[in-house]
Amino acid sequence: MLAPLKPLGSHAFQSDNFRAIPAYLRDNILEPYKPECVYIGRAFRDMSFDKELVALAEVCVPYTFYGSQTGHFNAVESLLCLNQLAFLTIADLVVDDEPHAFRQAIKTTDLQDFKEQVLSRTFITSVKTQFRRTLDGHHVVMRLAFTTMRKHAGMVFLASEFAFIDGTRSLDAPPAFFGQATFAIPAM
Repeated sequence: MLAPLKPLGSHAFQSDNFRAIPAYLRDNILEPYKPECVYIGRAFRDMSFDKELVALAEVCVPYTFYGSQTGHFNAVESLLCLNQLAFLTIADLVVDDEPHAFRQAIKTTDLQDFKEQVLSRTFITSVKTQFRRTLDGHHVVMRLAFTTMRKHAGMVFLASEFAFIDGTRSLDAPPAFFGQATFAIPAM
């Protein structure tokens, strides 16, 4: 189950619990993506959790890049957003080198090393998504919470829960769709 949600609005990201993930970091980490496929806008880490790694992001998918417009935000875009916010959230933890339960999984504090040795070999091992209703991709808030970590065979597996919420609603509104994903990253 996702950790407690906070109300959405401009004031939500101004609280002491949220810290903006720097734009330079977003640009650096998401540089491999085509510019029109960078869907994460502003992103924030919720600093009130010490056992989970929680982030929120403003998401905008202005059009479907792979074919005719579907008229709504769909599974392909959600997976790209999931990857992008996961990479950005973990990179923010690396750059800050702060004490956190998940920090022990990633030994490097060098951003370039992280990009070359970790991100290039990180992948989703499983994903489950539940759709409740269509969602306009122009104004979406995404919430990602890494909930547990385990090490096995030289890899670190991070279980996560995510939700996509209509950006015009509050964060405690039922998400348009949500799910769970497990990421595998090299232990280094």
